[in-house]
Amino acid sequence: MVARRWIDPDARDYVLEHGRPTADATSTSLVYLRLATERGSCPVLPSLGSRFHEIRKVTSSTPRALEAYAREAVADLIASGRIRSVTIAGSVDGDRMAVVVSFRDRAGQTQLVRFSRRVG
Repeated sequence: MVARRWIDPDARDYVLEHGRPTADATSTSLVYLRLATERGSCPVLPSLGSRFHEIRKVTSSTPRALEAYAREAVADLIASGRIRSVTIAGSVDGDRMAVVVSFRDRAGQTQLVRFSRRVG
């Protein structure tokens, strides 16, 4: 039986089952949390999160910046071995920027996390 995610990337909220958060057998919530949190917004862990909020306008280099910021955000998970075989793709559509992170978790299962937000 596969456990459901703590954080549903589509709803951007905790997944509840019988009124309680469900267990996360994968690292998807850890990756999503790092992408969704603004780097520097947590005083106790100033290096937690991404720098996506620093992108103020779309340029030809925005997708590459997204990929670099995403890799920086999940670097601790890569270094600890919690995720491996990581591929990151950044894209822009109008005023929305998106990142897709694909990786293998400790169980060897391929996981996919999508994150998007408005530019600025």
